[in-house]
Amino acid sequence: MQFHHLTRTLRTASPLRSFTTSSLRLSSSPAAAAEPTPTAVDASAEPVAAAPPKLLSYYVPRTANGELPVYGDVKGMRFETICRKVDGNVEDLRKDLGEYLQDVPSFTKAQSRQVVLKGDWVREVKEWLSARGF
Repeated sequence: MQFHHLTRTLRTASPLRSFTTSSLRLSSSPAAAAEPTPTAVDASAEPVAAAPPKLLSYYVPRTANGELPVYGDVKGMRFETICRKVDGNVEDLRKDLGEYLQDVPSFTKAQSRQVVLKGDWVREVKEWLSARGF
């Protein structure tokens, strides 16, 4: 696959569109941008303690396009939802998904790092994984 048209477009791009981090300063004078601005801290305000994230024994990385690796597959007359590329304990992910999607038959393919759910649950699994920070 050749990308000559892309490089030609990038070379001929307008200089107004190219910028660096130095052009993103809020003030126009370089001396004002170099001075740190003091910030007021209210000592009476208590810091909001965020709940520590639950440590999980599995991780589902996103694909190169930034999507979650959850796909639907039609096999004959049945539909399966497949969660691929699971790092860590695949069985724990299957159990957690089983708690979220009650009464959905599922099994794991440990060698290929996949969790397979019977039925069309692609949207629900993606929403659940996104809500958990994946």
